[in-house]
Amino acid sequence: MSKLLTILILLLFWSLAPLSAQNYEVTYNGFIGTRNGTFRTGKTVLQFNDTASVYLYPDWPIEGWMFSDDGGGTYRIFPDQEQFRTYTSLTMNVQYETNEYSSMNGTNFVFTHELNKIDWSISGDTVVIGGYTSYRAETDFGGRHYTAYFSPEIPVPFGPYLFGGLPGLIMEMQSDDGLVAYAFEYLRPIDNGDNIHPPTLARYITDEDFEKYVIDLLLSVENLSTESSTTTNGNPPSNHDIIKDRWTIVKDYKRARGY
Repeated sequence: MSKLLTILILLLFWSLAPLSAQNYEVTYNGFIGTRNGTFRTGKTVLQFNDTASVYLYPDWPIEGWMFSDDGGGTYRIFPDQEQFRTYTSLTMNVQYETNEYSSMNGTNFVFTHELNKIDWSISGDTVVIGGYTSYRAETDFGGRHYTAYFSPEIPVPFGPYLFGGLPGLIMEMQSDDGLVAYAFEYLRPIDNGDNIHPPTLARYITDEDFEKYVIDLLLSVENLSTESSTTTNGNPPSNHDIIKDRWTIVKDYKRARGY
């Protein structure tokens, strides 16, 4: 561990006490250029205290929505009354992530992850963002390389989406391919943290049950095939999600059957 990282971690732990019982909200301008990035782009919000955070998309549709991507495909986006949240708990060492992939019957899914142990490389380079001195850090995550800036002056290990684990709030970050970016806009205290909680309206599902669910959908679609035409389910492209090649279930299952 570098001397700089050791000092920053010590500053983080020494500084957490004043944040107890305090709740804050940071607004980012997000840009997600992946295939499902339409409603993830624009204003995004991170609410946090010293033990937990929730990342929200205020513009996520509250009613069912149809839209076409640049490739001409049409996707159904299901509503989410809780703003498509990602919840992080330091005390439980867990993250709950709402995701729309293969949503059916108006319900999105919630996936559970152990708290990300992202391997960050911190340098001594600094910039001032929103009045806060911020340090440069780099990492590989989800098939992409990222450069981020974080500020120990806001001593929480949180950031947008599933990103975090740095000794200070992530102020901005961008992937090398330019498809994922978050820019700090402002930070403010909020009256209470009642909204800092896991998703309650979406369907929690294990990875194993989700795989079975997706394969069952594939089989039900293929049962519509006739002697003259074949119907099947396509796998989303590499950049469907922020995490590249995340949903390979259909492709892997087809390959196993000799397709």
